Amino acid sequence: MYTSLSWSPSGQYLLIQAIHPSWNDSRFENILWIYNIKQQQKTIITRNLHKAFKPQWSPNGQWIALLLDESPANSSDQNQYQRSMNNYPQTEQYIYLYSLSTNDLLPVQIGKD
Repeated sequence: MYTSLSWSPSGQYLLIQAIHPSWNDSRFENILWIYNIKQQQKTIITRNLHKAFKPQWSPNGQWIALLLDESPANSSDQNQYQRSMNNYPQTEQYIYLYSLSTNDLLPVQIGKD
């Protein structure tokens, strides 16, 4: 089920948010991907998007700000962007910036619980 669609400021990309069942884990995945209109190609950004925050485009359309759901129920994510919990204690809170130019998901610390 699609829960959110938003165009990039340039109109070249479509940001798509969807919820899909994860039958092996008995939970739902909140997936975020980006679709390149010109190349007709989609790229998954994460399967652990936080449900309470809608991802936002930067004004220049080169970045997407988002929150990840880092609850223990989602710790089995095999996403290539998952950060090591050993490097970042769970008491710290982060927003993430996704770069369209590098396909990197960068954590930005915003404080502690």
